[in-house]
Amino acid sequence: MWQRKSNAGFTLTEFIVAMSILLVVMSMATSGYLGLVYNERRSSQVAELDMDVRKAIEVLREGLRLTTIDQVVFYPPVAPPYRAISFPSVVDWDQDGLVDLEPGGTNVLWGQTVVYHIWNESPYQLLRTTFQPRNKSLSDANRAEQLRRVVEQTDHGADYELEPYQATTRIFSNFFEWKLSSKSTAFDGYSPNEERVPTPFGSYVLAPGAHTLSFRTTDKNSLNTTASYRVALDTLYPTFSGGEIEAEALTVSNATPAATVVTTVPEICSGNNYLNFPATSTNQTMIVAFRNDEWVESNFRAAGVTQSNTVFTAFGAKLDNSVVLDGVGDTWTFANHTDDVTGWWENMESDNGILVRVPLEGVAVGGTNVGTLVRSGSLYRAPGAAAAAASGRSSSTRCLEMAIYYDTAFGTDAVIAETDANGQIVDGTQGTIFLSRTHSGNLSGSGYMVYGWYVGSTTYPISTAKRYVVSFWLKPTAADPWCANWAHPAYKSLPPTRIRALTTNDLPIAQNLLAASWSDGTYTTRAKVVGLMRLVTSFAPVGEYCSQVYDTGFASPVYTNLTWSNAVVNTAYTTVVTTNASLALWLRSGASPNLTNVAWTVVTKNAAPALATSGRYVQFRARLTSDSLSSYSPILHQVRLRWDAPLALVNLSSVLYKGPDRGAFEVLVDGQPLVRSVRVELTLFRDVQTINFKTTHLTSSMVAEVEPRNTGR
Repeated sequence: MWQRKSNAGFTLTEFIVAMSILLVVMSMATSGYLGLVYNERRSSQVAELDMDVRKAIEVLREGLRLTTIDQVVFYPPVAPPYRAISFPSVVDWDQDGLVDLEPGGTNVLWGQTVVYHIWNESPYQLLRTTFQPRNKSLSDANRAEQLRRVVEQTDHGADYELEPYQATTRIFSNFFEWKLSSKSTAFDGYSPNEERVPTPFGSYVLAPGAHTLSFRTTDKNSLNTTASYRVALDTLYPTFSGGEIEAEALTVSNATPAATVVTTVPEICSGNNYLNFPATSTNQTMIVAFRNDEWVESNFRAAGVTQSNTVFTAFGAKLDNSVVLDGVGDTWTFANHTDDVTGWWENMESDNGILVRVPLEGVAVGGTNVGTLVRSGSLYRAPGAAAAAASGRSSSTRCLEMAIYYDTAFGTDAVIAETDANGQIVDGTQGTIFLSRTHSGNLSGSGYMVYGWYVGSTTYPISTAKRYVVSFWLKPTAADPWCANWAHPAYKSLPPTRIRALTTNDLPIAQNLLAASWSDGTYTTRAKVVGLMRLVTSFAPVGEYCSQVYDTGFASPVYTNLTWSNAVVNTAYTTVVTTNASLALWLRSGASPNLTNVAWTVVTKNAAPALATSGRYVQFRARLTSDSLSSYSPILHQVRLRWDAPLALVNLSSVLYKGPDRGAFEVLVDGQPLVRSVRVELTLFRDVQTINFKTTHLTSSMVAEVEPRNTGR
């Protein structure tokens, strides 16, 4: 059988099914297309956000990297996060593609002030405000006020009168987060060898007055194999003026474990000491107190100081450098004068004895200082009428030493006197030295030592700017005819020793001849030193110390207090309590570092100096005066000068005494970290519609930490 083919099309059911399938396919295609479009838009938006945030960060990073940390200002001036930042920027005025420099070619020419800040009212904005040209004379307080106006005023500081306002431009609007903060850094005190290393700590805005520095241990170098985390500070630079302060001169207000002042080998550390914090683990802290407006002079060895009859002396248990009168010790020795340390014994036998005159040169002879006096001082005066008696003498107060044999019957006096350029005694300068055979010596195996004590009515000053002779009478006998002597080397052009034979054994005649110029009579000369071994002096009668010129850094500081610490010492540098040695200070100040023509003003201890003129630069002068016997000297330990200083950004630094047992530590000022770098966190937001007509929040974030590398100098 056969079937007849139907002429009918799709049935209604088939049509409906086909259309449903078609609609599903079309819906899927449309949804896929819309999803593709949305994803592409979303990716584009994210990429745009990434580009925007990266661009903003890079612009800010470039500006911060080229600026100087000591002129970065934050707002508000409290703990981070901050809302705004101000810093100097360069301007290529001549369009040569190079950083412009100030006249002289050493300092960067900061052309403009740049401020990045946020506006907290709708529309929420990140703004960039510039001032140009930059006024480099503005104080830190002026900068803080300028930044406050930029942030708080609707005109963004356009009315700021101290620096020309240029423009404010918008970086972003609406949705973003902006966080600024500063970051401190841990400092590593480790070194395989003991060494002094200058170390910048960072910057901080300091108000005038008292502050604290905290040193908190954080870790230690892996090469430090000891159990120690200790911190060793040689000097600190904690003030706006940048003056050096000995770390051990600061007051340690708190330390666990206790801090100590450690004495090193003299001349290794500044002032011969360093401040030692013997930490044994992390999170141990030492706190020292300082002032932002104070000059502390406790080392007295800065460049530019001048002195007269004073020296730097390291003495006492801590070997502090201080100023003391010069003169204590050997002022002249035969070895210095002749280079001969062995010498020999010469037969000096004479019927009536001989007079010996030995030159002591304070001034250069023959164009050289070889053999001259090595210091100015005073011959100690044995006090009172008992000077020639044993009760008035001691080995520590002798002024002269000789090596001779002699007859006890001969005269017991020697004479010292000044001479002119021709070797003639200057009238009125003669002084008497009492001689005494004290004990047997051992020079060249045997011989008697003779000591001398000055017995004039006042102390006898010795100056390296003058010439002297010491004259004495020798009367050797046949039994003891010998006297030690040392020969001049041929290369030294020194005045010879003069020897004059006596024609009579008369003591008064001999003593008169000792005190007179030998214009009459005959004498012989010898290129040697006869008998005399050394001249010993005590403190110079008066001496002065003039400090370097100190730069406070402020145009018109008001000096509020000057104080100093001092003591009195004897020739053994043992501190004593009661004596009439005195110390006086003067001060002068001016707008220029050249204070030569500025008059000195005498000042009172622990009082505000009443200066005739006052300025940025200041200098002090100290006068030290010994007692009437020249047996004591005032000693100047420390000088502190204070002034009223405004709010200031301070660059803090130190000289660390590094070594193999030192730890790592962080530094805080008044409990807050120092500014070492600027941390910028920027997050941008954007709302986009989803495929179902809802919104989604897109974000892009970037963090940059920038350490300004340009000091501006």
